Amino acid sequence: MNAQPAVANFDGRNISPFDDLTSTLDELYRLVEGASGVPVETQEQCDALDALDKSILGTRQKLDALRADEKKPFDDGAKAVQAKFKPFLDKADRARLALNKPRADFKARQEAERNAREAAAAAERRAIEDAKRKAEEAARAGDLAAAERAAELEADLAVAADDAKRMAKAAKGPTGLRTSYRAELVDERAAIQHYFKTERQAFIDLIQSLADRDVRSPASRQIPGFRTIEERKAS
Repeated sequence: MNAQPAVANFDGRNISPFDDLTSTLDELYRLVEGASGVPVETQEQCDALDALDKSILGTRQKLDALRADEKKPFDDGAKAVQAKFKPFLDKADRARLALNKPRADFKARQEAERNAREAAAAAERRAIEDAKRKAEEAARAGDLAAAERAAELEADLAVAADDAKRMAKAAKGPTGLRTSYRAELVDERAAIQHYFKTERQAFIDLIQSLADRDVRSPASRQIPGFRTIEERKAS
């Protein structure tokens, strides 16, 4: 931060430009407090307030210039740091982006294979359950071979159920893929109607900000849906 040279005040003491300006502003502010609420009845009074306003404006401009001067080294430093690191950060982002698709494709294939194995194991279990049920029905009708077949299928079903459980657990495990979403505008009218209903105040704030921008220009001062209000302020 640039050191500001001290200035001498009325009693000879050295004070910083910041303290000098803020002290001046405090004095001007007290004058405003004293005049606040008092109606202006003469030209002299109005001239005095005009002069007071100009003094406040001048003090404010000096304070803002001092602020900008003190802030500049930090701005310059921030720009230098940004310029130093940005090319390498961008390079890292490009490298990661280049690696993303082949890795994502491979992991997606792995996920599809796990899901296929889970589906196959579940289908195998259902097939064994169906065969066992039919064999048990035949066994109840006196078919000895069917009874033996049902007993064999009982063991097969236990294995198939265990396989199906393992495949389901594997399919639900970490995939290494991260899901993200982005919105693509395809119907402006529908989108406007939706957000006008669900985010009405934010929508109104947006169009108000656009109107506040446009009303400052004579060429775009007549804005559909808005009434232009002229306000006069003392300069």
